[in-house]
Amino acid sequence: MHSVRLTAASGVLMGVLILAGSLAVFQFAVSTPAQAQSASACESYAHDRARRATRGTTSNSMARNALGGAAIGSLIDGRSGARRGANLGLGTGLLTGSISAHNQYETEFNRAFRRCMRI
Repeated sequence: MHSVRLTAASGVLMGVLILAGSLAVFQFAVSTPAQAQSASACESYAHDRARRATRGTTSNSMARNALGGAAIGSLIDGRSGARRGANLGLGTGLLTGSISAHNQYETEFNRAFRRCMRI
């Protein structure tokens, strides 16, 4: 009779241990996707913030450089110099504006992502 009680008690103990282990594994499985979703949400937020911060950077650079090129070109060679200077300014503005926008995007993205992950 004692062996039956001991077997029943050890069976209950085994059931409790299995249940506790299952709960621990379930908790880990549930908490891991929540953290990944949080990182994913922060990434989306950071991309949005970076896009908003860099909107118009390239076109503004192109406009500034085209005006500057036209002004310098007109001083050197009148109307045709202004046209060539504006075209050169547009190309230069596109190049420098794109590089600047990319660098600013990376900076804004990293800043927003770190800020989001801290909260």
